[in-house]
Amino acid sequence: MLLAELCQAFETLGFPTEASGERPTRDQVRAIQAAVERGLQHDGFRADLIAGDLARIEQGQLVTGLMPFHVIPGLEIRISLGYWAPGDGPPIHEHTDWTVTAVVHNALEVETFDRELACRGGGFVRKHLFPAPAGRAGHIYDPCVHRPWNPTRTWSLSLHVLSPHDGEPAPDGLRPPVPAGPPAIDPAHPFIGCAIARSRERALRLLAALLDGNRDPRVSQLLAAMFARGSARTRRAVAALSPRLQPACAHHAVRADSRVANRLAVSLDVHHREGRVELIADAPMGPLTLLRMEARAEPALRALATERELVVGELPGAISDEDRVALVETLQEFGLFGNTEPIEVM
Repeated sequence: MLLAELCQAFETLGFPTEASGERPTRDQVRAIQAAVERGLQHDGFRADLIAGDLARIEQGQLVTGLMPFHVIPGLEIRISLGYWAPGDGPPIHEHTDWTVTAVVHNALEVETFDRELACRGGGFVRKHLFPAPAGRAGHIYDPCVHRPWNPTRTWSLSLHVLSPHDGEPAPDGLRPPVPAGPPAIDPAHPFIGCAIARSRERALRLLAALLDGNRDPRVSQLLAAMFARGSARTRRAVAALSPRLQPACAHHAVRADSRVANRLAVSLDVHHREGRVELIADAPMGPLTLLRMEARAEPALRALATERELVVGELPGAISDEDRVALVETLQEFGLFGNTEPIEVM
């Protein structure tokens, strides 16, 4: 089964168009739930999800919430992937129309709440706690207040198929007092590029790990695309899955003789705290610590905070070349320092 077949299933099942304003039946939504579970058993379907979200990642946009990598024309049904850090999840929120959700990798837990009580001002009282292991799908049909989260120590990935009307006022007119979302961020702030870069690196490594053992013929091409766009740490993770990429990984590794450039105009500073030094970035929500090291690394951090281009091994201070390389690799994760030569797959 491929993603195109799932999209075709909506037409076959007779899902209403977005313009009609009508809702599918619960049985139709359940049929999509079953189709998603079947799809997750196939390498081709999983490769489709990875290829779709890789294309979205390459657009270089800051993701807040679920950003679809595909919207079904006419139906306007949105398909997206969700990335969940260990112990992380969104705040309590409401879905006002049908959704189908599945865990692609690792696991989640989903907590639901008494919506009627919440709408009457009675607070959020748990109704159910559902385990959500990889390969399983579930659905929402009536308005629902819930909170998914990742209870494990590794990242999880989920698939979301969302009605075009989800998020509109519920048919009953009720609205629970769910917490407000994060405040708006100025898209022109220089640190936005860092946030995009870091989320991209995490996503690339997780998507690459999902290709381990996948026999779809596109795997080599997808890994090469991830390698070409990744930081040094991401390239190592990708190359570990593809012997063909390992020579390129060695060739493009950050070394003491590497010349790197600061690519973003982010304001950086060095602070002392509890006998250590921190590299601080001016982020939209206030100062953000990028890394913390022993005090002897202060000269290196000050050079990284002020220089636009430098040689890794020439960073000052009483630290080893291995520490210098690790510093630059950490800042690569934020998109700050990159090799001055373009990365090419050998």
